[in-house]
Amino acid sequence: MPEFVCRQCGHCCLNLKEGKKSDATEGDVATWIKARRWDILQYVRPSFVGRQVFAYDIWIHPKTDLPVKRCPFLRKVRNQPRYYCTIQDLKPYVCRMYPVDEDHAARTGCPGWAAEPPGRP
Repeated sequence: MPEFVCRQCGHCCLNLKEGKKSDATEGDVATWIKARRWDILQYVRPSFVGRQVFAYDIWIHPKTDLPVKRCPFLRKVRNQPRYYCTIQDLKPYVCRMYPVDEDHAARTGCPGWAAEPPGRP
């Protein structure tokens, strides 16, 4: 999306309230298993229809089994109003595709749509 420039504001990850659970793809889960990323996988819950997995809910707290309010892999840049993803190279498809469009960006408070890249006049 050429109109989107990430500002590292964290809006996408600080408040995971979009009204539905996030899903990981089978590919996401396979990648995390192959990479032995148990730290990520502990936040994943398979959803079943009968005995068949049909989806993977993500960002489910491993101790409470409730959805987390913010991404457990988001960290604040020290002394700056910016955030970064600690699983950037392994983040799930749903995160890589954020935001879907300008309306989605507006609903979630993302200021990066149609914005100039940082450092540009």
